[in-house]
Amino acid sequence: MIDMKGQAEIISAIIIILIALSLVGAAYLWGFPLIEKRQHEAVAKRVVSYFDQENVNSLPSRIEYIARFGGTEIFTIDANGIWTINTTENSIYFTFYSKATPIGYDVGWISTECNSTTGEVINKIGQIGIDKASVVCAKADKLGDGFNITYKVVYRELIDNTTGRINKIELVPQYNMLSSTTKTLQIRRGAIKSIGTNITIEVEIVFR
Repeated sequence: MIDMKGQAEIISAIIIILIALSLVGAAYLWGFPLIEKRQHEAVAKRVVSYFDQENVNSLPSRIEYIARFGGTEIFTIDANGIWTINTTENSIYFTFYSKATPIGYDVGWISTECNSTTGEVINKIGQIGIDKASVVCAKADKLGDGFNITYKVVYRELIDNTTGRINKIELVPQYNMLSSTTKTLQIRRGAIKSIGTNITIEVEIVFR
């Protein structure tokens, strides 16, 4: 038979196990969502850098480099999302879901160069030597316990006010593919077309 002392030890052991299980459960309940949020914050911050025009390795910078110097490059983004090319707007979008957002949400498009409601570029023609060919806009919309975040890069015409010459980068989707969930794009320079002194440089986007 188990004496009183032995019974007390068994009960104490059971209580200790129950307390340990409770602590593990509480740690999982509160700790996992926090870890998950930190991971989402890290990814969302990295995506910002992929569309930062001052970052030489960003998408808009690489497209402009290819347009200027030619060649082919591979661009990879470290996030799960959807790419969309809008040939009418001459733009490329990237939309992804995150439980953290580095930008304000439910306020429309964020950029000094885009209409906050429609996302349209305000100055559709920039000036060579002053403005960038690309305009980057972003927005975040609340969705459940997270956010749908979209970045878009629009390419506009640039004019030389002295000569009237217009340069333009034109995004061209290959194989009629206008959207993809891939993380990798191939960027390559296509045809260079000229009408008078105006020049249009095609940049082909291939979803890999």
